This record gives sequence, structure tokens and C-alpha cells, in this order.
Amino acid sequence: MIADMGHDLEMVNSYDWVAEGEPQMERVLVDIVVDVILFWVQTTRFLRRHPIVNLANTAWPAVCTDFDATLSRIRKRLAQLKDRAEALSIQKAAMIAKQASGPATATVVSDGSLPCIIIPFPRNTAFYGRELELKSIKDALDQNPKALEYKILALIGMGGVGKTQIALNYAFRRADSGVKAVFWVNSETSLTVAESYTEIAMRLQLEGASADGAHLKNRYLVSKWFQQTKVEWLVIFDNVEDLAVLDGYWPTSPRGSILITSRHENVALEVITQSLKISPFSAEQGSTLILKTLHRNSYSEDEKKGSEALSTVLGGLALAITVATMQIRLKRMPIQKFVQSYIENRPSLQSSSKIKNVFYKHSLDTVWKTAFSSMDSNAAFIFDTACFCAPDNVPMSIFEHPVPGLQHEDDAGTSYDLEDGLESLLLASLVTQDELGDISIHRVLQEEYRKWLGPECQLASFKRAAKLLLGVFPRQKDGRSMHLVWSICRKYISHVVSLAYLFKRNSYKSLPAEQFCEFVELCSYAAWYLFEISSYKQCTEFAVTAIEACGSNETLLLAHLSQTAGYAERERGHPKEAEVYLERAKTIRERLLPPNHPEIANIYSSLAGVYISSGKYDEGLKLFQEAVKIDLTTPYEEHKSIIFRRYLNMSTAERLKGKPEAALEYVELATPYILDSFGAETHFDVTQICYRGSIAYDMNDLPQAQTYYEHACRGHVKEQEFHPAHICANYKLACTEIKLGRINRAIDRLRYTQTLCEVCEASKGDKGDTARIKRKLAEALMILDEKDAEAAVLKEEAESIRAELQGAEFSNLPDNDHSYSLLVAHYFR
Repeated sequence: MIADMGHDLEMVNSYDWVAEGEPQMERVLVDIVVDVILFWVQTTRFLRRHPIVNLANTAWPAVCTDFDATLSRIRKRLAQLKDRAEALSIQKAAMIAKQASGPATATVVSDGSLPCIIIPFPRNTAFYGRELELKSIKDALDQNPKALEYKILALIGMGGVGKTQIALNYAFRRADSGVKAVFWVNSETSLTVAESYTEIAMRLQLEGASADGAHLKNRYLVSKWFQQTKVEWLVIFDNVEDLAVLDGYWPTSPRGSILITSRHENVALEVITQSLKISPFSAEQGSTLILKTLHRNSYSEDEKKGSEALSTVLGGLALAITVATMQIRLKRMPIQKFVQSYIENRPSLQSSSKIKNVFYKHSLDTVWKTAFSSMDSNAAFIFDTACFCAPDNVPMSIFEHPVPGLQHEDDAGTSYDLEDGLESLLLASLVTQDELGDISIHRVLQEEYRKWLGPECQLASFKRAAKLLLGVFPRQKDGRSMHLVWSICRKYISHVVSLAYLFKRNSYKSLPAEQFCEFVELCSYAAWYLFEISSYKQCTEFAVTAIEACGSNETLLLAHLSQTAGYAERERGHPKEAEVYLERAKTIRERLLPPNHPEIANIYSSLAGVYISSGKYDEGLKLFQEAVKIDLTTPYEEHKSIIFRRYLNMSTAERLKGKPEAALEYVELATPYILDSFGAETHFDVTQICYRGSIAYDMNDLPQAQTYYEHACRGHVKEQEFHPAHICANYKLACTEIKLGRINRAIDRLRYTQTLCEVCEASKGDKGDTARIKRKLAEALMILDEKDAEAAVLKEEAESIRAELQGAEFSNLPDNDHSYSLLVAHYFR
């Protein structure tokens, strides 16, 4: 009874997205919840009134009747939700198809370096069966060369059923058939999707692509490639847990196919009309897979029956069958004996199982325990840490790097043999290894291993993984940039993110902070890297997790994390949130450091910038002056590469106060330091030129402002097209062009800048920059009478975004440039 209702409620949960903006469907969901609550309230009262001994004979049938009626109503309403979900899916698919067939951007890109086949796993030579499923995929996605069209299909099924292996087999078949572009996208998190698109851009050799910290530009380049290419392509979005991570990444071209793998049916319903449910193997299919994997010359009838029995008790789950079969093979154990042992051990293990699946009736704890307990210390050392990393591309260098305080020895005092341990894991099919030497592990195995460890051992393994990752992740020193080690950071960042996710999921923040010193230090470096590559939203989330791990210990590390979070919030245009973090960092540093310490100057400078963003110009200038005083107590070579930042920020404060002459003086002070530290035409030299443009604009010297802004745009686009400084320079140049009457040029520039802003929205975490551009574009369009309708739409969209971001302050602010400039950091105003 409970299982039946649980199954239906699980399905209801997968359709909850249908109610968004659909009042009628929202009422249907509410009615279902009310039905469930009323049923259990009435049942509870009923059980209190009737003695248990009388239930079976007299009263229980009435409960069953009431339950059947409730379940019938739920299923009827569930059918309504499903029908509406399918209708919405059709609408969304039509929208995607329309977008895919829409006009390409004006920028022309080449077809890149083809063929380009990006499949991160080797061919599975042991792949068996699934011909019907592969035929269904072929029918749904294979293209007619004479009439290419946009096609999407999702493979849906529980973890371990074989979705990825089926997708892998299909990907190789398409590549073998002559498709020149096959791209595999790891879609577990927004970071892994971004990294996959960067790999696509690099492998296609698209002009402007960069491997280090340029995820936004790479995504833009790949998106343009999809829009304009004339070759057929296939994209596999593997392991989609949350459809939101694919926002901005959908290929928009009528010339290719998309295959999605996911455990969640609602992923298919939200995007497409076609999905293919992947079911476990039948007893006969599973038996064939077992015998094929064992590679024996012949089998007795008893062995064949045993293999069918094993397939049955494992529920036909492909991953479980593979792991169990490899255990049989490695131990040279008769199949019948393994089955007997499995059945004998299953009852006690089932009772302790914590993870249940309403669609799967078989407990697999025994097969996991058999595999995990069979590992020797060499294999266990690798596997244990890998289960706390991201599932894919775990570098073996994590285990090779010597870590102080972590003994790479087992109880017998023998050093770990990584080569032997890896070989054991590969033979047992517990991990796979790619051509670069990185290993991957199935998500189901990770989850089951962590469960098998139990809470105490799981915590110990978590701490060990943090210590190992800390040993290989680059360190940030003295507030300096990590730019030179971005490539190394990129190698490990997804694994640090995975560790942070487990910290939150396991609620470790309630434990003593002293247990997580290595984890917090690791996160401090990783958060700064995310900030430097402009992943501001993820940086904030990451830093907050690490701050929680610090507990009540107000250390310098906590101050560093608070400053990083403050920086990220400032870049997102959230000065109030930034001020909270930075004030905390200031308080800690003032208490623990001498008054002339460089980190005191840094936090004064950071907080001063937030004051200026909030309109507290005099308070900000005072703190900047204090920072400069501390800078000047240090040798020139130490302060020359940082003091110019204070002067440029002080210039902004004076300009926003309406004192352009004073602002220019500070730019003049900053320039020699910039040229001495970095040289001409570098990022900061171009930045000071843009500052001069803003001062000229405020002094109404529009031709000079235009010259400066054009110089800044040329300089910034060479370095990083999607950097906020480049967006700012283009916005200001467009404002200048409007004042000079060059409306069409301004409109073209603003449309281009809007595209840049929209690409950056996910990493920034809001649409503040986009709103500012839309409003200015609306203003330019209204000057051209024939564009009034488009202008009205843009203005309404901009106002809606500003209202959402500014909240109660929105109604108190006028509709002008200044109000929209409050949505961005002060130095971009």
C-alpha cells in the first residue's frame, strides 16, 4: 500500500515543474497533497480507535477501500499533469527547433579542425546486447544527409542500468559511419559542462579559444560554430541531473542530434517529446552477459542455470552483473557457489540498506560488499579517495604526490603500490582508465561505497581526500594571482567541488571545525581560482561552504575566505552582501595582524570599493588613503604592482562625486606604476585608458572619450572578450556614440554587448549587466521611430530585471542611467 502511494508521489514530484506559471496545474498539485494529508489523518485516527487484534477481521477493509479511492484520485490527477507536461514539452521542443533554424550571427566561423571526435571513454569491447535500444536511438537520431534536422532523444533509467554504455556505443557507431563532429559533454555540474565546451573549442581549434579560464568565450565560440557549421554533428549530454546546468549550452543548429542520459524522467519531459526508458536485462540477457564476460571455453548446464539465477537476484542491473562477474572471474569461483553465498548473505544486508529505489525491487548490497571487501590495501587506497572525487577524470597524480602527515603505508608497513592497486581495480571493473591515465568510477559505485563505509569511516575518508587534493592543488600566496597555474587548477577543481558538495550533503558543519583544517585551506585556494576565472556565483557558493566549515574559529583563513566571497559579491553588483563579508574579514585581520601588514591594506581597499559601490564615497576614499599609507611603508618593488589599483578606485570615487579633475589626478598617479609593472597595451594599461574615457565623457569632451573607449575596446577584446571591463568599455562607447548622433553604430554595439552579457549571466548569477544594456538599447531604438515596439519590449524587460534585483529600493529610484549602474560594480559605472 505504502509502496504504491510512494511510487505515485515520486511521479508527482517529477512533474512539479509543470505548475510553474500554470494556476490550473498548481491546483491539481495542491489537491493531490490535500488528498494524501487527509487520508493519513483519517487513517491515524482510525488506528487509534481500533485495537490491532480487530483490524484484520472487521475494520481493515474499510481502510483499504478508502486508500483505493484516494489512490484513484491521485492517479487521475497525475494523468492530468502528465498530459500537460507532454503538451509543454512539445511547445518547448518547437521553440528549440525554431531557435535552431533561426538566422546565424553576423560573425563567420570556420568549420574548425575536422573530424573532431571527443569521446572520453575507450570502446567497450565487452558491450553486449541492447540492439533493440540502439535501433530505437538510430531511428530517432540518425540523419538523412539530404534533409538534416534538429533531433533530440533522452535515455532514462536508474543508475547502473547501462545508459552511458549504450550512449557510448551509439557515439562510436556514428563516428564510424562518417559523422565528423561527435562531442561528449559531462553534464553532472555547470563546471563540468563548461570544461567540456572548452575542450570542444580547443579540439576544433576555433580562433580565440583558450584553455585557461576562458569558459565563457569558449562557450560563445562553440555556440557560433553550431549556428554556422554545415557539417552534421552529434552531442551527448551525459548524466544530466539538473537541466539548469545546460542553460546557454543547447546547440542551435538544424544539422545535428542530441542524446541525453539521465536518471530523471522529468528531464526528458521538460525538453523533448521523445524518451527511451532503459530497463534492466532479462534473466536470459543477464545470463548471456555473465557467460560472455567470464570468457570460459564452455559451460555446464548447472553453470548456465547459475548464471540465470545470478542475473535474477541482481535484478538484471548491468553494473551489478559486471562487478559480480569480475569477482567470480578473479576468485575463480563457480557461479553456483557465488550465487549461494550471495543469497545467504542478502537478508542481513537488506535490513541495513539505506538507499531504496521505488522502481527497483532488488537489493544489491551483497554484490557491492563482496567487491569492496575484496580489495587489497593498494586498490583500496586509490578507490577510497576516488569515491570522494568527481566521478570522471580523476588524475592519478592525486595519489602520487607525497603529502606530509599522510602515511602512504598499510598496517604492515609496506608502501602502497599504485600500479598494482590500479591494475586490481581495472581487472575488477571498478574503475576505467582513459588514454591520459585518468581514472573514472561509476556514480552508483561511489554512492554505494560511501554508504558501505558508514559515517565514521566516511568522515575519515573525506578528510584523507581533502589532504590528498590539498597536496596537488596550487596555493595562492600573499594575495597574488593564480593565473600562471590555472591549467593545474583546472585539472583538480571539479574534484574539490565534489568534496564541497559532500561536506554540505553530510552536514559536516555541525562537527568541530578542527577536523576540517585541510578542507578549508583547499577551498580557500579553489574559491580564489573560481573568482579569477569569473565564475562568481560558484565562487560565492564555494566560499560560503568553506566559511561554514570554519565554525566559530575566527582565523586568518576565515578572513581570506570572507574576502573572496566579498569580492565575488561585489563583482555581481551586490554591495550590501559584499560589505558583510568584507567587514568580517577586516575585523579578524585587524585583531590578528600588525597595523601595517599588507593584508590590512588589502582588506581596507576591498571594503573601500564596496563603500563606493554603495554611494559612500568619502568613507571609501578614507579607507583607500589608509591602504596607500600602508603600501608606501613597503619597498617599491613590493607595492608597485598593487598600489595603482587603489589610485584607480580613488579616481572612480572622485568621478562619481562629480570631480573629474581630481579623478584624472589619480589616474595620472596610477599610470607609471602600471607601465613599470606590466607594460604598455596590457590589461591594466588599457583599463586606465578606459578610465580616462569616462573622465572625458563626464567633462563632455565626447570626441576624446570616443577615442579612449575605442582604444579600450580594441585592447580588451584581444585579451578576454567576455571580461566585465570589455563589456563596460563597449557600453560606454555606445553611450558616447548616442550623444554624437551615431545611433545605428550604437545599436549594433549594444546588440553585440547584450550577447556578451547574456553569455555571462550564469557565471555572474544575475542579469544586472544585461538589464543596463537593454535599457540603453531601448533608448537608442526609440530615437529611430520604426523601432518603438522593440524598444518598449526591451525597456519592460530591463525594468523587470531591475525591480527583481533592487527589491524595495526599486520604487525609490528614478528610471535613469544611474539607477541601472547600481546593478554593476562601481568601477564599471
